[in-house]
Amino acid sequence: MVSVMKKQLNKSWTALLNTLLLGFGLFTFTASVNASIIKTDIVMLVDESGSMEAVHNNLIDSIGTFAGLLQSGGLDARFALIGFGFAGDKLRLLSPLIELADFSAPLGLLEAWGSTEKIYDATAFALEAHPDETEELDYRDDAVKNLIVFADESSNNDVHFDAADIDGLLKQNSALFNVVLGGNFAELETLAKNNGGNSFDLNLLNSPDAGVVADFVADFAAVKIQETIDFCDENPGHPACSGGQPVPAPAGILLFSLGLLLVSRRQFR
Repeated sequence: MVSVMKKQLNKSWTALLNTLLLGFGLFTFTASVNASIIKTDIVMLVDESGSMEAVHNNLIDSIGTFAGLLQSGGLDARFALIGFGFAGDKLRLLSPLIELADFSAPLGLLEAWGSTEKIYDATAFALEAHPDETEELDYRDDAVKNLIVFADESSNNDVHFDAADIDGLLKQNSALFNVVLGGNFAELETLAKNNGGNSFDLNLLNSPDAGVVADFVADFAAVKIQETIDFCDENPGHPACSGGQPVPAPAGILLFSLGLLLVSRRQFR
């Protein structure tokens, strides 16, 4: 009886803590978010090899939640989509930069038919530096460029670019670089680390468990918000960061994101 009461009490305190974190985090950054919005143009580079179908489906299902969290964290985000590794090793611009409301349709065009991962060539394509590129992504001049690679293999069969080339292009474009990978691929992880980004475990996004995917999305969004804020702290003269207004308070965002993450864990367990 005593142990049951302790468990119930622990659950009550946990629920209260989650609610307080969520509420206090939202309160502490809402005022600053209202004062300042950071524009960011997010390009998703998605592996179209045959093993990526579940990832594609989970991206479609979770993009609205991800974008909503970014908006709550003070980011004005647009999205573009590039597929790589499609049958015939094609690089495909499936969507230039558009609003979230129009982004689900391009995500539905992803195919899982290919067998190679030209990640470096695809990244150059995203930065409009690929020699075979004919279409523009329509980046905003006053937005932080933010590239995210989703792949279950390391880069292979690239024709034009290697890791050193991409490192130079990312720095030239002041672009953040993140990788969501299905293994420990040191070269890509180093590229992300050296260009304001992080590496993440693709297996979490590839999970059939909706709770695991929800936790990943919440964590990923929180990190992306903080990365963008850090970028503006370090580059106050960048057009996206030089509006003369304070950016959202990192502490509030982290508390809000932690509360959201804890709530999502509780809901799916």
